[in-house]
Amino acid sequence: KASNKDVDEEPLVPVVEIVTAHFLMHRHQTSQALIQFKKLERKFPNNVYLLLKIALLQLQCSDNASAERSFARIRQLEENNIECMDQYAHIFQQRGALAELNRLASDLLEVDDKQPEAWVCLALHHQARNDHEKAIAF
Repeated sequence: KASNKDVDEEPLVPVVEIVTAHFLMHRHQTSQALIQFKKLERKFPNNVYLLLKIALLQLQCSDNASAERSFARIRQLEENNIECMDQYAHIFQQRGALAELNRLASDLLEVDDKQPEAWVCLALHHQARNDHEKAIAF
């Protein structure tokens, strides 16, 4: 039987882990932070917040393929999420995926045309098409 002390401390375990992950991230210990966030994501699968942190850390580690998979998973889980989608768009732009970039820009503008991520995505689309005047306009 678990003691009261064990029961009382159990809910704090995720808090300690998330604080540790953020601490590592802010200390620029990217690979350690990524490991910590992935541990948390295994405990709390399909958590969009954790997946966003993982995707951003994967980008910092120059692992664009894994970051793209993480962003795609986020879009599957929560298609109305706009947060950090400009980073996702940047991956598409880097690999010349104009169709995906166009679709993402359209989706984001449909969700909320007042958010900067949507407009950055559209600007990246025009820049990838070498339409620099339109890119600057956004």
